[in-house]
Amino acid sequence: MVTVSLRPAGKKTLRMNEMNSLLRGLVVVPWIAMILLVFPSAVHAQPGRADIVLTVQGATEYVIVPPEFASIVDEYSLTLLSAGLKAKTGVDFPVISPGDLTNQKRKRIYLGINRAVIADLGRDPRGEMEDQEIAVQSVEENVYIYGKGLHGNLYAVVDFLDHTLDRRWCVDEYYEKPSYERVETLVVKPFARNRKPSFAYRMLGFPSEFAYQYGYNLCLTQEVCRGWGLPRGTLPVFENPHWV
Repeated sequence: MVTVSLRPAGKKTLRMNEMNSLLRGLVVVPWIAMILLVFPSAVHAQPGRADIVLTVQGATEYVIVPPEFASIVDEYSLTLLSAGLKAKTGVDFPVISPGDLTNQKRKRIYLGINRAVIADLGRDPRGEMEDQEIAVQSVEENVYIYGKGLHGNLYAVVDFLDHTLDRRWCVDEYYEKPSYERVETLVVKPFARNRKPSFAYRMLGFPSEFAYQYGYNLCLTQEVCRGWGLPRGTLPVFENPHWV
């Protein structure tokens, strides 16, 4: 039979255990500190000094400034930009004319080029751009959305909606899958994007009757067209005598 004798640990053994615990603690503590630095608590996360704070809790300090002499395309671009910001944040961004900027100290989202933009940038940047090229950028707290050519400003707005507001495609508004994920506080990182078309193209023009169709009545009957509430006189594409 083997007899096991259990004896209380001596003072030397206790001191060794205490020393080992202390050493383990000295190793673990720096790792904990490193984890906290690399992964800061989301509760205490705050926007960086360079971040663009477009809205905070359903309010904004920004105004939209359109071109001084807006074209029809610019007017549509403004409507699209305002609607996108509203859908993303729930906030109506005020629109002020360039002539009223002298009395405004608010942060600005510039659509197109005006005298204030030229003063801010130190030049008219369109002189360095190709036809239909766009630029979407932030400079300190202001945002500049512009392009060159007939549709340049519109293409710039589309880029802003897609890549700054994260507009989603292939959605179904009727089934609660909106184009934008709604947020009350919208903070984005500084950005600077320049894009230009990969190739030139020509679009065929049609009479105004075709503008009401957009191809969705390609194979529809006149009865269905009327049932859908399309403008009176709208014909299925294959029955339209204006261009077939």
